[in-house]
Amino acid sequence: SSVCKLDPTTGENIKCVGMDQNYFAEGMQVYGKAGSERMIQITWKEKTGFIYDASTLDLLDTFTFSSTRNEGWGICHDDKRDEFILSDGSENL
Repeated sequence: SSVCKLDPTTGENIKCVGMDQNYFAEGMQVYGKAGSERMIQITWKEKTGFIYDASTLDLLDTFTFSSTRNEGWGICHDDKRDEFILSDGSENL
């Protein structure tokens, strides 16, 4: 898996950051205030998440998570509550 920044007009790859082969990334969400956005990414079975600077793609932090199925399928951010919502493919969020 990798995180890539593309030119929105041409689709050309500007920068790409690869992940360790031990990880298979699934969901990703951009969040934060304009000019200081972050990206949060979760892995499918490794129960590990990554936080990147959205502008530079620099890795800022890692974290672990759990879910009812101990899988990460998708993630989104609720701006109103300032919280993340994770999907593991089950009926639970």
